[in-house]
Amino acid sequence: MTVGLVITAVVLCVAGFGLWFFVGGGDDVLAGVEDPALPQAYEPLAEPYSGEGVFQPTDGFDLCTAFSHQGIETVLPVTRADSVGGAPGDHQCNMHLSNSGDGVGDYSSQGDIWMRASVLGSAEDAADAFNASLEGRAASDPQPHAAMAVDSFVLFYDERNGKTAWLEAYSGNLLVQAQFNINRPYLNHGPPEVPDEVLGDVLADITNEAMTALAGA
Repeated sequence: MTVGLVITAVVLCVAGFGLWFFVGGGDDVLAGVEDPALPQAYEPLAEPYSGEGVFQPTDGFDLCTAFSHQGIETVLPVTRADSVGGAPGDHQCNMHLSNSGDGVGDYSSQGDIWMRASVLGSAEDAADAFNASLEGRAASDPQPHAAMAVDSFVLFYDERNGKTAWLEAYSGNLLVQAQFNINRPYLNHGPPEVPDEVLGDVLADITNEAMTALAGA
């Protein structure tokens, strides 16, 4: 009985320490590392897409190579990029980002970018999908993005240890949706110190480039 009680106590202590350490209570245990500098501003570089043509479904289109990674990597390095193709005209790109390999230690940031480009049956279908999404996200205060020449909106979500930017745009029968999430592994470190607008401007850049690439596909 005594042995069982001792084992139980040890297990509870270890579990409690693990939880305390995970949420950031281990800051005093971990070596102190300065918060790495993240960009406080970003100037969109891509030419705004302003075409009005009809997009054609394309098999085998690699969405992750349809835009430059330069702007993304001013925020965080891209560590992995995977293009996913579904039905013809349905293209997706998933990217993982992290600066943990840059020697920043406990204050490392990680994130992901997701983009979906959908070539729909008609311009009316794209407009309907865009407007339905805009209406459904009205509570998050969506606003047109100044770097987009086509109909668009961008909005932002704050989390305890991260933040997310969401952008949608459409032209003709093409609808593009993109998300940029960035966070820290320790909850009490708070979100990475990068303005929402930087994330939104990076999304505008890669969306403009993706639309241009798909128009020429």
